[in-house]
Amino acid sequence: MMPILPSFYLHEEYDLIIIGAGPAGISAAINAASHKASFLLMDQAAPMERVRSYGRIANYPGLGIMKGEDLARRFVDHLSAFQISAKKERIVKIAGEEGAYQIYGHEKVYRARSVILTPGIIYAKKIPGEDALLGQGVSCCLSCDGLLYAGKRVGVIAEEPEGESEAVRLQQDYGSQVIFYAAYTPVVSLPFQEVYPDTRVQKLEKTARGVSIVSTIAEKQTSREVDGVFIFRKGTSPTGLIPDLDMDKHHVRVDRNMQTNLPGIFCAGDSTGPPYQISKAVGEGQVAALSAVKYLTASR
Repeated sequence: MMPILPSFYLHEEYDLIIIGAGPAGISAAINAASHKASFLLMDQAAPMERVRSYGRIANYPGLGIMKGEDLARRFVDHLSAFQISAKKERIVKIAGEEGAYQIYGHEKVYRARSVILTPGIIYAKKIPGEDALLGQGVSCCLSCDGLLYAGKRVGVIAEEPEGESEAVRLQQDYGSQVIFYAAYTPVVSLPFQEVYPDTRVQKLEKTARGVSIVSTIAEKQTSREVDGVFIFRKGTSPTGLIPDLDMDKHHVRVDRNMQTNLPGIFCAGDSTGPPYQISKAVGEGQVAALSAVKYLTASR
């Protein structure tokens, strides 16, 4: 994990931070509120965004058959009844150690004694060479590593338009020369010296200077050397947030208390494995919150 930051970098502190506002995250938040825990619920999307897209839900006991939009509304109304609001924030990294975890957001850094992960299923397809160079020229966290590349030539690989704002920050706040690779079609002209909207990045290689980005543009293979590379994806897998998490293939390994192998880090919902059911996610979210509260009480 990354080193602990000095306290003056921190913006907000809580006993518990819940990442993900789907069924598991909302269940965890309601139960945390019931036990008077100091917590923050956060998600990069709107609460229950995925559930809203479901056409028909028929296996949630006691609710009969309803549309995903209707069930999502009930969950959000329940949050409101507890005066809980979900903070919209994209989390890119969790660092630190037991009792003092640091959660790196888009522009802020938070501290929490305990964390509940409910990110759902995210299968992030890695670029060959990415894992080996993470922290050695490759980063997914601008707030963590932006200063390292101030005034330097930097490649930005973006899977969604949100990467554009991060690249602008690199250029304006850090004075970096941005080489922008878009894995989508930008809708507006981008203010960077080099933009490749139709590129296919094939691999990242270590060089004496930094990193070489090997890609295919207009069916021709090219290689561009930069001092560093930032990668911005639609979602970050649990191991992308915390590399030390114990995994079972694509799923986070937990015990019956939803405890991961890291003290004070819990996980619930689809990210712990099948069955991928809303009722299962709700139950795991409740268990995770009760376990986190018990952990916080014991560690005071």
